[in-house]
Amino acid sequence: MGFLGDFYNKNIKLKRQNAPSVVGVSQPLRMQFRFMGVNQFVWNTVTTDDFVENGFLGNGVVFTVQDWKSQKCATARPLVYQKRDEKSYRQYKSFLTNPTKDSFLRARDIQFKALEEISGHEMQNVLDNPNPFMTRFEFEYGLTAYLDLTGDGYIFGARDSIDGTTGKIREMYLPQAQDVAGVMNGYEITKYYLQSNPGTYIDARNVCHLRNFNPTRRIIGQYHKGLSRLHALSPLVDSYRENITAEASIYADKGVRTMVFPKGQMDPNEGSIEQKQSMRDLFNQQLKESSAGGIITSSVEVGSINLGFNPKDLGLVESRQDIKIDICAAYHIPPELFGWGAHSAYENLPTNRKIAITDAVLPEYEKRINKYNQWLTPSYDPDGKQGLVIGYNLDDFNELQPDRNELATWMERVPGLTANQWLEAFGYGAGNDENANKMLISTKFKLLEQIGVESFEGRPGNPFENEDENG
Repeated sequence: MGFLGDFYNKNIKLKRQNAPSVVGVSQPLRMQFRFMGVNQFVWNTVTTDDFVENGFLGNGVVFTVQDWKSQKCATARPLVYQKRDEKSYRQYKSFLTNPTKDSFLRARDIQFKALEEISGHEMQNVLDNPNPFMTRFEFEYGLTAYLDLTGDGYIFGARDSIDGTTGKIREMYLPQAQDVAGVMNGYEITKYYLQSNPGTYIDARNVCHLRNFNPTRRIIGQYHKGLSRLHALSPLVDSYRENITAEASIYADKGVRTMVFPKGQMDPNEGSIEQKQSMRDLFNQQLKESSAGGIITSSVEVGSINLGFNPKDLGLVESRQDIKIDICAAYHIPPELFGWGAHSAYENLPTNRKIAITDAVLPEYEKRINKYNQWLTPSYDPDGKQGLVIGYNLDDFNELQPDRNELATWMERVPGLTANQWLEAFGYGAGNDENANKMLISTKFKLLEQIGVESFEGRPGNPFENEDENG
């Protein structure tokens, strides 16, 4: 085969020797991504624009639920931490997976052992001020909304290196998710661009892509395109809009029509056509006046009958209520939070708020934090030796704050806590006393020797020993 052939064979052998063993196993899976070849494609179709325009902006129920969730997801401030103990950190993260009432208390307690907040870190400045045009709240709010409405959320990063693909990420920008498109090379996306500005490309290393799970095969680029939450809700969104339109039409037509007619029989030959038309015009005029508070008078005995149905008879109100509940269920938010459920909005408000945070907000926030740690954190800690991680403080969610008596009861069961841990758990901040970080042992528990009782087997110190001997 000659020199080139020998070089090719040797090169292939070296690559196979140095390649990770997982490549051979994953090769059939990677082939699924190669069906598009090398090309440029737009995966956010007009459907996502419809979801934003008709779902979020054109539907009051979707807007209300999405607005609440987006605000809550923007409440907690992402913080830069340094891991104190790897094992405790893994336990802390596990407690936040499918959280319960007790797991929150344990997570809050172990957080002091697992993580130490770093104040004034340069990465914290990026999280607090993502770019000159948006506040942190606007940025986090929009990221949540795009992820729910379009199925995708994108963050474009600006680095401080000359080539623009290495170095620290100094600014983060939030593009409109429905405007983002990608260029694939085989099975991976190499660059992105905005459909509104197709001539400018963004290297894939500078893009953080969050997406929802997408099971459908009908969407081109399904492995790189998230599924909108409104895909499943689109029939409900359409039904709600039709419901509102029907009710508005009924009210525009004054709802139920009342038809008035003269009682008894009338001779059709009695009176001319002109007289009948004149009588009809006069009757209609008086009828309009009566609807505005006037009085209609007639020398003819009349009867009436109601024609049509009002919104209540048609079940429009009940149907719309059911749609509201179904939309809330898709967002994992109790409808009682908005006064739409079967019970009063304030009947069990604290519990409903806590359920909404644990089921709807925290999973979304965990997804975001994990992406930050995969994309943003390595630009400041490439080898992981500094132990930097991005997290959040559970105390930022007022709904998750336990009752003080409940918290005190729980902490009394945990041995060896320090005074500072008690102070910080109740929101007072750490103290500077030299003993503030020393373990506290409850005085309720003492050794038997300290209270003069060694055992109950007749040994010295047992007050019942003499009673047994003396009968």
